[in-house]
Amino acid sequence: IQIEQGRDGEYPVAVTSAAGHAQVKMRLPFDPQSLESEIEALRAALHPKDDRRRKTESTPEHEAQAFGQALCDALFRGEVRALYNTSRYQAAEEGKLLRLEMSIEPQELASLPWESLYDAQLAEYVCHTTPLVRYIALLESELAPITTPPLRILGMVVYPDDGPAATAEEEKNQLEEATSHLQALELVELAWVEGQSARDLVQALTHKEWHVFHFIGDGGLERNTGEGFVILDDDAGQSRRLSATQLRWLLSKCQSLRLVWLNACAGARGDRPDRFTNTAALLVQKGIPAVLSAQLGTNSPAAEAFAETFYAALAASMPLDLAATKGRMAIHTERSDTPSWGAPVLHAHSPDLQFFERQAVMVTAQRRGDEALSGDDFERALTQYTLAVEMGAESVVQEKRDLAEAASQTVKATEDTLSSPDTKVEPQTDAVIKAIGDLEKLEEQLPASPVLQALLLRAQEEVPGLRDRLW
Repeated sequence: IQIEQGRDGEYPVAVTSAAGHAQVKMRLPFDPQSLESEIEALRAALHPKDDRRRKTESTPEHEAQAFGQALCDALFRGEVRALYNTSRYQAAEEGKLLRLEMSIEPQELASLPWESLYDAQLAEYVCHTTPLVRYIALLESELAPITTPPLRILGMVVYPDDGPAATAEEEKNQLEEATSHLQALELVELAWVEGQSARDLVQALTHKEWHVFHFIGDGGLERNTGEGFVILDDDAGQSRRLSATQLRWLLSKCQSLRLVWLNACAGARGDRPDRFTNTAALLVQKGIPAVLSAQLGTNSPAAEAFAETFYAALAASMPLDLAATKGRMAIHTERSDTPSWGAPVLHAHSPDLQFFERQAVMVTAQRRGDEALSGDDFERALTQYTLAVEMGAESVVQEKRDLAEAASQTVKATEDTLSSPDTKVEPQTDAVIKAIGDLEKLEEQLPASPVLQALLLRAQEEVPGLRDRLW
């Protein structure tokens, strides 16, 4: 769907789909005066705990739904509606998902929350079932998937001048929490820029290959130039505006970069929902494959759920747009009382970009499992073999997974038996004899395991003392 520059409140809309083409005129359902108040009401609905939320009897869901329906009715009308319905039907018949690619030229429309489109005919939000991407076409070669996990994320926090540093620090900690399970699986590696200046960022970018730059801070739109910006510190520690063009130049130092996440710090000034829209679009226009701009405060459980699900989907070889849709559904599950899931905005020129091939994730997990098993790290081996099986590994990997699980459980049970002996000799003797039998079976399959050999020796040394106590 391409929305072009218009006049007198009307905008030409050109639609291309597998079901055909259409050209119509669209008129916004809001006048310029009421649009600002509608956006403010929607922003308040996304953050219902905000003291500035206007007093109304409407629920956040009702406000967002009414706005999304008005926007949807204005866009999906006449031939456009017919093509949309036909495309959805064809996709369902072929067992596929429909992707909605929106190319929006007018700046006043690009800043609107199209992700809140509500289809009254289907009684659902479009983004619940259809990946929606702010599409920017570029004549570039297709990006090859990254060959080996993990997904490397470089985070940066720039604390707002007029907001509490503790809030930004909390958001940083919550990103750590959101990715902790993925880091334990060795699917994600997360590191942070040490500092808040452009110089600090460049030093971190050139340190190793990074796939994602996750920025937590503030930004906006420069009225004089019409270009978006982010706020970093200069070398003297003073805040300065870094234009989207300058930021792209800095990020170009890292050729492996695939995604930029611009996340508005909850303590930042202004709290405008379109804060990073222009910056995100310009970064993609200048060659960044994809930019996700999220205006959720990341101190909310909803945003943490999105980050965990989104990054997990990327690391597990899911396409970019579908990963964002999965993240939205995680928000909806976490916070069904508010429409916060609509806040993340995805700009991309490669919406179907896969960071990893499924085969690469599987092979890497199997290799790590083999390394861990040979090194007696049974817990890690179990984790990696489980991941490999989930990625479609053959039955022999399942057998290794079962072996790692048995070894992990037996080692733990034996250590518990030897470290905390039962006060009664009979049950303690039974427990030690059972442990010896389990260890001997495992040793047949893992004959070179020092951990099993040492535990077996300890257990066998307990037997004479237990026999004397029994007599």
